[in-house]
Amino acid sequence: MMNCYLRLVLLVVCSLSACKTLQIPDAQIGIQVRSLQSGKVLYEKNQDQKFIPASTLKLFTLATALQKLGPSYQFETQVFYNGNLYLKGSGDPSFSVSDLDNLATQIKQLVKKPIQNIIIDDSVFDRNYYGNGWLEEDLSKGYSAPIAGINVNYNRLLVTFLPNKQVLLEPLTQFVKLKINQSGKFKITGHGLDISGKLENLRKSQYKTYAIQDPNKWAGFLFKEALKRIGIQIKGHIQTGLVPKDLKPIASDFSPYLSEMLINYTKFSNNLGNEALLKTLGSGTFEKGLEIVRDSVGLESIEDGSGLSLKNLITPAQMTDFLIKTASNFQIAPEFMSALPIGSNLRAKTGTMTGIRGLAGYFKRSNDEIVAFAVFANELKDPPEKLRAWVELILSQHL
Repeated sequence: MMNCYLRLVLLVVCSLSACKTLQIPDAQIGIQVRSLQSGKVLYEKNQDQKFIPASTLKLFTLATALQKLGPSYQFETQVFYNGNLYLKGSGDPSFSVSDLDNLATQIKQLVKKPIQNIIIDDSVFDRNYYGNGWLEEDLSKGYSAPIAGINVNYNRLLVTFLPNKQVLLEPLTQFVKLKINQSGKFKITGHGLDISGKLENLRKSQYKTYAIQDPNKWAGFLFKEALKRIGIQIKGHIQTGLVPKDLKPIASDFSPYLSEMLINYTKFSNNLGNEALLKTLGSGTFEKGLEIVRDSVGLESIEDGSGLSLKNLITPAQMTDFLIKTASNFQIAPEFMSALPIGSNLRAKTGTMTGIRGLAGYFKRSNDEIVAFAVFANELKDPPEKLRAWVELILSQHL
């Protein structure tokens, strides 16, 4: 995918005098390319037309988080004890089963009595789990997992289908049940999940991710399993509640620094990671987070933190203006640049949805000039392969 977009960027920075003779794919296309040093426009087409930017919108969340939280910001997940064991979330999007195991190891050394109840405190975020404009039919998919105060393994189940008709679940947990019969039909069930199908003869492994619908129950269940793995006895049940005000934490888990985390959330386009940052900026709500991002980048048409919403509308000119300003911001520019995916001589973020393609970032020309660019394609009715072929044809004539 990156190679296709790289060629698209090369297209817009080379001479396009003969482009009019080629059959352009059936799509609404907007482009702007500007010199990073002078701000001069090198090429543009429909630069002021609004487009759905898909995941390129993550650049706004990334820059705002770096600016407001700071590159060294860390999330802290805490454990409290008073007979009951409280797991208090911080919204950490990087929190995982291995972190739960780490906490369980600490608890084993500090708590010598059986645990009564496990209580999940997710109050750092509200329970509006989904972004504005997210499609109902996408909410069962891993990339649309709920954004909660505690997010374990991105609140999704990873299912890997192997060539030998075997299936791997990550994490391995009794939260779900996997059954495979002799005819190769499989079924995964449990706590809102009901996935079935027939195993195929695959040449290589394939994976799918499925959203967990109840993130609190998910976190509590996985925490209980981590505690049991290390030999801690639990007498009671998993509940949701608040940590008593007079309790002090007995154990903590810290996330990586924000500058490190953003590499994963941008290069791998993690929606939950960006939405959790949005809620963190907004002291627990999407709405306040959006106000901060909109004010920071000077745009009102931003509706979520990840680009999954179809209500986002951005022009190529607005994106390149943002990119130029961010590149000149000494406080965050190095970390911002480092977080961007790299392809040959460009650093840029891709965006892909049905009928939508986007790419925005920075490109180094053959004369060593650095440019900021944004390329958006909406209402793509032709197959993406046709767009790629069109780009390659132009490149073969102009490189």
